[in-house]
Amino acid sequence: MELDTELIDASLKEILWVEKYFKQVSHNIENNKPVIYIDFEDLYEFLKQDIYENLIDGIVINRLRFFVKDLFLTVRNKMDSRYSDFNLRHIFIRFKGVPPTKELRDINSDDYGRLHCINGVVIMATPPQSMIRVATVHCLECNNIFTVEQYGNKLSLGKCPCGNKRNLEIIPHRSEWTDYQEIIIQENPEIVEINVQPRTLRVQLIGRDLMDICRVGDTVNVTGYVVAKKTRRDQIFSYMFNGIYVDVKNTDLLEDDITEEDKDKILSYARRGDIEEVLKRSIFPSIYGNDYEKTALILSLIGGTEKKNQDINYRDSINTLLIGDPSCAKTAMMIATMNVAPRAIYTQAGGTSGVGLTAAAVQDESQWVLTAGAVVLANGGICIIDEIEKMSKEDQSKVLECMEKQTVTIHKASIHTTLTAKTTIIAAANPKYGVYDLKYTPAENIDLPAPLLSRFDLIFIMKDNPDEEHDRAIASTILRKYMEGEDEDILDFEFIRKYILVARNHQPKMTKEAGECLMNYYIDARRSAVDENQPIPISVRQYQGLIRLATAFAKMELAEEVTMRHAIKAIHIMEVMLERVGIDPTTGAKDINAIVGRPKSLQDKINLVLSKIPYDKNITREELASLVSGAGIDDEILKKILNTLVSDSNVVYQPTPYTYRRAS
Repeated sequence: MELDTELIDASLKEILWVEKYFKQVSHNIENNKPVIYIDFEDLYEFLKQDIYENLIDGIVINRLRFFVKDLFLTVRNKMDSRYSDFNLRHIFIRFKGVPPTKELRDINSDDYGRLHCINGVVIMATPPQSMIRVATVHCLECNNIFTVEQYGNKLSLGKCPCGNKRNLEIIPHRSEWTDYQEIIIQENPEIVEINVQPRTLRVQLIGRDLMDICRVGDTVNVTGYVVAKKTRRDQIFSYMFNGIYVDVKNTDLLEDDITEEDKDKILSYARRGDIEEVLKRSIFPSIYGNDYEKTALILSLIGGTEKKNQDINYRDSINTLLIGDPSCAKTAMMIATMNVAPRAIYTQAGGTSGVGLTAAAVQDESQWVLTAGAVVLANGGICIIDEIEKMSKEDQSKVLECMEKQTVTIHKASIHTTLTAKTTIIAAANPKYGVYDLKYTPAENIDLPAPLLSRFDLIFIMKDNPDEEHDRAIASTILRKYMEGEDEDILDFEFIRKYILVARNHQPKMTKEAGECLMNYYIDARRSAVDENQPIPISVRQYQGLIRLATAFAKMELAEEVTMRHAIKAIHIMEVMLERVGIDPTTGAKDINAIVGRPKSLQDKINLVLSKIPYDKNITREELASLVSGAGIDDEILKKILNTLVSDSNVVYQPTPYTYRRAS
């Protein structure tokens, strides 16, 4: 349909010649910003339609450019004379509020030059660079100086009136420049199906107001149009997106899809009183037992409440670790958790590099750029790490930072930055020797450092012990699934995602009674450690975890307050965990260092052995064995202690094989 130019002009003048745009333009001129932000909803439908169809050289966009320049000129003429040199040659038009028009995966060759708004996660960002808009050129043959306006991405210096087109050079300080940056966005993890490779799209951002507007890991809506980027093959072009506006969202996509009907249904389930059982039955319908582990995973999905203080920020994420024998459904439960999470990424630490798991600086063409890994891409959601014990040492330090500070820091190739990673970690680990040995602590059973283990709020040991009644129940559950299919009275995954999102955003208040209940439990538990000879059964990290757990139980029920009942449930699940993993295997006493370090009984033995090793002479292993034989230290324990003292602490060295001396 051919548009009436007079109607377009009248409409655009009516839209632009209003107070809000006059104020915006005046402010931008004062700040030397050649840009105007136009609310897309202000445009009439026939104007929108033409801009959608032809953003580059359509009749509406061309008339809009004319009116925008006229608007800037009108405003500039009314301002102080010091703004008279404001350059009107290149004014950027940014459309705000364009609704998402297409999924990144659906971009195709029909989209060249059309306006689109695409959602994605920033996985890479280059440093800002300079882009020349008008080149001031010096002819080295005749000494003439002339200007050449630049179009596209290829530099053209033109031809001097004297005929010279070779001996030309740019005069940088007399040329006109703008800023340029590239980012790469990837499809959101929550909309990518399993076994489907996520699509990515390179986006070019032009204009100072778009520089560093988003960071790696941010969820963004990018408004712009598709352009062709030449490849090494003559007829083949790749897609590139010219971004004219970036809206940093960092909210779940499902949030806009929750209707009033959904909210009413969610509230009705929250008030039933059995929502925990409903969620466990719906998320893990084919997995028998493991009730505490299922509850822990649901609490991780929901999380606690973040508290920001001037000195310390208390995280809201509840990190969970499952350690156990093969065939205990660890991976199955984690995948089921991923399927209902509003945002989740699954990765195996054994097959993941430092880039894939956290973030890194990598070379892109001639420069170093920042790329995001799994824990950064899952910012605000869940990162599920299978076989976490196979992480490299570098990965361990970065994941440790993420779990404690909810950031990932990069120092490489002149890139020094900190990325936000408010990510909940759900992980599974396999024992060193195939099956979990209860004679050893969690740190001894899996190859993970104690500081990393201490950042998990909940750790559960899953043993595959033969038991006829338990085995029959598991077999019956599996067989019933083959014979009968899905159970009734379970919620579909889409509704569960919405429920979890609503629960996650809910903010209940801690009551005085619940707070005192948690505090008294913590104080009473530590009261048993009356002197330095007693093991410490619980630390302040577990106390902080209790507050998060109690809050998560309240959020699960969409309760307005964290009550005594929620506090008791938090204490119960913490007690169950501590009874399984917070026990000294040697003495059977509660000892939090059995999780986060060495049990006190082992540390006492290490101290005893160390006290028997002299500074001034060598001592053999046999001599040490005779000196500590009465302390319950057999040859195996002694060997382990000596290896620890030599390799880990460096306080003992071996002058010759099987002899030891204290380091001075």
